[in-house]
Amino acid sequence: MRLLLLGSLLVLLSIAGWGALQWAVLFAPESAAPPDLPVFRFVGFDRGRSGAPTGAVVWQTSTGREDCTELVDRRQRDEGRRLAALMSSASDSAGHGEDPEVCTPFQLGEVERGVKVEVVGECGRMARVLILSGRLEGRQGCIETDRLSAGVFESGSRS
Repeated sequence: MRLLLLGSLLVLLSIAGWGALQWAVLFAPESAAPPDLPVFRFVGFDRGRSGAPTGAVVWQTSTGREDCTELVDRRQRDEGRRLAALMSSASDSAGHGEDPEVCTPFQLGEVERGVKVEVVGECGRMARVLILSGRLEGRQGCIETDRLSAGVFESGSRS
């Protein structure tokens, strides 16, 4: 009788151990994927209003460009109201010109053509980059993907 009791206890413990092992194998957390290789690019250039090559604007956030456009549109509407008020009242003689610094709060700055950057992620429709050379070296921001060169360098080797 003791042998039967001891044997059945051993069988039950074996089944429980096997079940625990199967559970651990089936529901184990997936191992972390190997880190992606860094992707390096260079800033291309855009031809500005004057036709001369310019660098690219690095925005602080993914919505910086849209925020700037909205602010410029709002200022133009306000300027239209001021102009109408000026036309109706000859006493207001203050001129209101266009402010070239209107988008400065949304910008990290402008990078020159040829600046090396590392693409570190997405930034809405733009790319989040770490600037590796130039006057903004070491800072991160968002840049339009079409401003980046097509020549990609991954981890120091040309692909």
